[in-house]
Amino acid sequence: MEIIDTLAYAKRLIQSGVPESQAEIQAETLSKALSEVLSNNVASKLDIKELETKMIKWFAGIIIAQTITIVGIVIALLKLLH
Repeated sequence: MEIIDTLAYAKRLIQSGVPESQAEIQAETLSKALSEVLSNNVASKLDIKELETKMIKWFAGIIIAQTITIVGIVIALLKLLH
């Protein structure tokens, strides 16, 4: 996946007086650098979905544990009162 339109970027450089070979190399280098940075530091939709799934499972586990704890406490209190 191309991060930037390297052809348009190179054309703009050429129009501003940068030699064609230099403009092409700059466009290619910038595109590669941006791809590396973004691929290492940006969460993808899949990453976010996986995290969401883990969080839902974690919250569900906490809710179940709290419910069991509260029910256990209520039962223990009822036994103590009778």
